[in-house]
Order: sequence, then C-alpha cells, then structure tokens
Amino acid sequence: MNTIFTFVRAPGATALLNLSRFISLSRDDILVFGAIDFDADKWNVGTSLNTGTARGTDSIYFCTLSTANGKSQSVKFPLDPQFAPFAKAYIRYMQGIKPVGNSGTCSRMRALQAIEQALLESGKACPTRINSLMLDRAAAIVKSMYASVGVAYHIGSAMGCLSRFLDENRLTRVLCNWRNHLGAPSDFRVKVGPEFESRRNAKLPIKENLEAIGIAFHRATLPRDVLVSSVLGLLLCQPGRLIEILLLPINCLVPRGDGKRGFLLRYRAAKGGGQVLKPVTETMCDIAEEAINRLTRLSEPARLVAEHYELYPNRIYLPKKLEHLRNNVLLSSREVGEILWGDAFRCNGRTNDYSDERTMLASVLTWCKTNKVTVNGDLRAAGNRKCSAINTPRIKMVDLERTILNMLPRGFPILNTSSGIRYSEALCISRVSEYGFVKRVLVCMIRPIGKQEITKAVDETSDSGIPSLFESTGVRDNEGRPIKIESHQLRHFLNTVAHSASMDKFDIAAWSGRKDVSQNSAYDHVSNSERVEEMRDSVENATSNFAPTMQKKSYIPIFRSEWLTNRVRAGHTTDLGHCVHDFIMAPCSKFGDHISCDEHIVVKGNADVEIRVRQSLKENQILYDSAASAVSGGNSSAKNWLDTHKSHLNRLKEIVQILDDPNIKKGALIRLSSLDSSSRLSDANTSRRILESQTGKQGENSQKTLMSNGVPAPASDVPGLNNDIKSTRNARLTLSVLGEFDALNAPKKSEKYD
Repeated sequence: MNTIFTFVRAPGATALLNLSRFISLSRDDILVFGAIDFDADKWNVGTSLNTGTARGTDSIYFCTLSTANGKSQSVKFPLDPQFAPFAKAYIRYMQGIKPVGNSGTCSRMRALQAIEQALLESGKACPTRINSLMLDRAAAIVKSMYASVGVAYHIGSAMGCLSRFLDENRLTRVLCNWRNHLGAPSDFRVKVGPEFESRRNAKLPIKENLEAIGIAFHRATLPRDVLVSSVLGLLLCQPGRLIEILLLPINCLVPRGDGKRGFLLRYRAAKGGGQVLKPVTETMCDIAEEAINRLTRLSEPARLVAEHYELYPNRIYLPKKLEHLRNNVLLSSREVGEILWGDAFRCNGRTNDYSDERTMLASVLTWCKTNKVTVNGDLRAAGNRKCSAINTPRIKMVDLERTILNMLPRGFPILNTSSGIRYSEALCISRVSEYGFVKRVLVCMIRPIGKQEITKAVDETSDSGIPSLFESTGVRDNEGRPIKIESHQLRHFLNTVAHSASMDKFDIAAWSGRKDVSQNSAYDHVSNSERVEEMRDSVENATSNFAPTMQKKSYIPIFRSEWLTNRVRAGHTTDLGHCVHDFIMAPCSKFGDHISCDEHIVVKGNADVEIRVRQSLKENQILYDSAASAVSGGNSSAKNWLDTHKSHLNRLKEIVQILDDPNIKKGALIRLSSLDSSSRLSDANTSRRILESQTGKQGENSQKTLMSNGVPAPASDVPGLNNDIKSTRNARLTLSVLGEFDALNAPKKSEKYD
C-alpha cells in the first residue's frame, strides 16, 4: 500500500522555495501510480483510475489544452517546461490525498491546462504567478471551449480546489482567494421553459425506444443480445443504476414473503446507498424472473472457472476431458489450442484439409508469441506432413500455466470490494471474448462485464463496427431509423413515473437506492403543466360543484425499526409514533418535556413503563447516531440536533441504570432533577450571586467586575466561577430515588442555588 505524504510549507519560505520542495516531494517520495517516469509527458498509470467494473489501462497526457481533446493517436504538444513539473506533482499528490477516477483526473488536468494557457497569454508560465485574475481568465477559456455547462462547472470546481491548495501551502506570490463562478447545471426545480424541455428530452427515452427494448428482449438469441436485453429488462423493473445490475449476485431475486405475488431485488446500491431490497413492480415480475434466469444460464460456465481458481489459485483450469494433460511436461499445439479455446479449436487430425491445420497451428503460434510463451524449435519445419507439426510436443506446460494465471482479473477472487461479492457468486461475468463477434472464446479465463459493453450495444449510431442489440435483432423505429438509448434514461423514466403518481419522496429514494432524499429532484421530469392538468382533471371529475372528490388513501403499516432505519434522518420518537423534521429546522421545543420535568416520576417495577423506556433509549440512540453522522459529514445544521439527542440519551441511560440496579427495590419512585435549560439572563444572575458571595461586594462593584465596556465578561474570565457553575449544573442533573410509592408527596430535593 502506498505511504501517504503530506506537504508542509516551510515557515517564512518564499513561494518559489515552497514550490520546489513540493515538486521534489511528489517526484522522489510519493509512489502513487507506481514506478513512472516523472519527467515523461505521458504517464501509463495502468488500472489505477478504474472504478466499479471498469477494465483496461489508462494514460495521463501532460499536454496543452488545445491538443488535449483529440484522440490518443493525435499529435499532442507538451506543457510549458516551467509549468509541467508542478502539474505532474499536483496530479500525483492529489491522487494520493483524494483519489478520483478517470473523470475526476480529467477535470484536474483540464483545470491545470487552462491555467497554463492563461499564464502564457500574459507572459511566463511560472506557477508562482497564479492569482485571481489568472484564474478568472482560465475560467473564461474553459467556458468558451466547453458547451456543456456541467463539464465546465466540474473543471471550475477542480480549479477552485487548486486555488485553495495554492493558498494553504503558499505556493504563489499573492493569495488567490478564488471561487468557482462558472454556472452550475440548471436548477432541477424549474419545470418550465425551453431549457427544461431540452433537459427532459435528453433524460427521458421516447415511447418507441421503450417498445424496441421489449421487442429485442423477445427476439434475442445470440449470447451478447441475450445479455444486453436481460440487463435492460432488469433496469425497467426498478430504477437501478447500470453498475448495480452488473454487480448483482446470482441469488438476487427474493420472494416477497407476505404471500403476495412478486419479488424483491437484493443488491448493494452505489454511491453509499448500502444494502437494499427493491420491490419489483407486479407487472414486471415475469420479466425480472426471466432476465435473471437468462443471465444465470449465460454466466454458469464462467462461474465454474471462477470456482476452480478460488479453490486452486495456482493451477490452470482444464475441462474434465483434458484433465489428463495436467501432469504433462510438454504440450503439442493441438493440446494448447484445446486448453485455450475448447471446442472452437476444430482441427482434429482426421481431415485431409492441411490448410485448416496450418491455420490452427498459426493461431497457437501467434497466441504464444503475443503472450510470450516459449515454443521449443521451429514447428513450421514439419511442412505439410500430416499433423506432425501440430501434434509435436514443444510448449512447456509450466510456461502456459504461468501465463494464464497472470491473466486473472485484478483483485480476484473479489469482484467488488464495496459489496464483497466474489466472481463465483456474480451474475454478470463471462469467459474472455465470450460475447464478441471476432475472437474465439478463451475458455480457461474469466472477466467482469463492463459498462461500456452495454452502452455500446444499445447505441446503433456508434462506429464501433459491432452490430448493436437493435440491429442484431432487426428492430427499427417507425421511420426505419437506427435506435439509440442510454441505460440511465430508464432510471429517469421510472422516477418520473413515480413522481407523476405522487409517490412518497421517501419511497422514491428507497426504491431508487438513494442515500439522500434531496437527490430526487434531479430525476423528476414532470412538468408544471402536467401537474396542472392532473389538478384540473381532479376538479372536473368531482361529484361536487365546490370541491373535488376525496378518496381515502390506504397505508401499509410498517415496523418502528424500519421507519427509523429507512425514513427518518432527523426527528423525535414518541409513544404514539414519530415526528419527522429536517436538520435545517431547530429541534422541537414541545418534545421531551417529561424528560426535563422535575415533577416527572418513573416507577420501578412497572413492566410496561420499563419496556417503553428501553425502547425510547434504543430509538434515541439511532437518532443520535444519525445526527452524529451528519455532523461528521459537514452538516453544521445538525449540531443542535446532536446536542438535543445527547441530552435525552444521557437522561434515559441514567434511568435505565437505576432500573437495572439490584440494590433499588421494585416500587421505588425515580425523579429527575430539571435539566439546565435556564436562559442567559438567569445564568448571568447566577454568575453575579456567585461572584458576590466570593468577593463580598454588592451593587456597582460586582457590576464593574461583570462588565467591561458594557459587555458581560465571559465566565471563564471570573476566577472560581467555572467550577461553581459546573457544580450547579451537576446538581441539576442529579437523579433522585424517592423511595417507595408512598413517598410521592415527599418534599422535592432542593437545588444548590435558588
């Protein structure tokens, strides 16, 4: 694991010296991206930027902004020599401090490239010359180059992070103090106007495309078509993300368990959503079951290979009919071909078509050369003599086995670290090239299904050269044009349907696997005019001339624990139910008066009371944890809630402690002294009395002590005052056990200060 180094600026050092020290740290000490050539203009970072099921390798080009957006084969001009070392150091350092994927790294690079261009326009490209004017010019360059508001906004955000980094580490001559002013994507709450209509059309699929998915689902016969149509079918059953479907386990479909027809889809939601059980709509149950069955059948051979490598990580996978080859020292080209490609290696030695044998032999030799497997001797020397070349043992089993084992996917046997799912349990894995149209299937090796495979397969306008799902199944729109659809459009579509049906916002968030309810608005594409039409229809269909008909809504009861876990982020629990709030609101002033009341009595031994007290403690602990999590996540509004829940939690814990104390008999009456809820005025009066009792002074003398220029002095500035106030508050928090039930009318415990 890479050691993370934190840069600390030298006190009193110049910006140029700090910059030099920062570049040296990234060049010599930080090992992010592995052993790379720091001075090179192209870094091959391998799979370091991969996220989810992404595969393949990536490269980072330190080139100018004008040549950055071309293809990798196009000519790229390197960054200015004065600016390039800083750009490389920043990319490497930030990847260690705050790792991001491919898109995040791209935003950081575009920000650096725009700043370099702005510096060159005004003279030299020394990073110490960066200031707010340079950043404004760089932001203008970004805005002019990128038509997408979202892309420009993300680059501007990366520029803002860079500005804060420069200021914190004193890497510039003057502080930048710059904030991103590039416009954020449009407010999703606006549901009128051409901008909303354009966004709605881009996010929602048209009716013809939805029908095309259904037709393709029933027509699909080729393995690739079955895979893609099944994934799309599952995305239409519930509003999931594509990455979530590709990480499903084979036992993901669970019966409802309440006797009703239907299923629940079990998986781990992306973006912090956690483990969820999503209900599948009743009308889509058959589609979901058929899609899962198809994917299970397709991935069964790959799971068998995965199970073998999990049990025997140092042994190559061999089918049963080839198991006798495991102890061979040398293998013939025919045997190697059967190990690699199975039945697809058709040369059987009983045909007179020697050209076919030579083709198969060439395939084996080419594969060995590409993968650096040593072949002893020249197999082509045998010429056209029948099967002599293809049957001659010349390839070492050890070399072949080592090469194949090195092809295992990164992180094997774990497919996804967040969910912990193994390859042998995954629904969407395959053998190498299993869903391709050109290469043979490599039967001894597995791989995950990538998002790009599904994305390209549903875009008939793509120039990948591979027929799309709709082209392969012969589906066109009504005018015979090619069909293009994005998998995420289906998530937007189902969310919009839910919003148009006035589905509860908490239910929509839970159904969609969202952590935050506020994210619903980005997926609500119901226009204001459509909502007005719904209201108008409701009024027109009313049986009364004065008001629309009202129908009683049916609610399904749920457990309190389920409500707390899935619905409530901020609120209170009561004996009758729950009060739902938001962290922005202040805690309810009417809640918990019995907890803070010094007249409130708890009778030990009352079973019903003890059950409610313990239940209240458990529920308040859940709410306290939720508020603590919000505070740690940067939500300052949740601080008041955290303090309120902490106070109630401590009181309930003290009550439970007395209830569990064997030395206190049943029937004892427990009374809590009132909480410290005094006002600022009463606190000031208390402080004044304490001060007067200590100094013996009255009137103006004590007022002078408490006042400085008309402002009350802090309690911490008055000697001995803190300790007395703390003891006062501790006395108020004392729990009193009043004895037996007949002690109810006993005089109350006196406070230290009245």
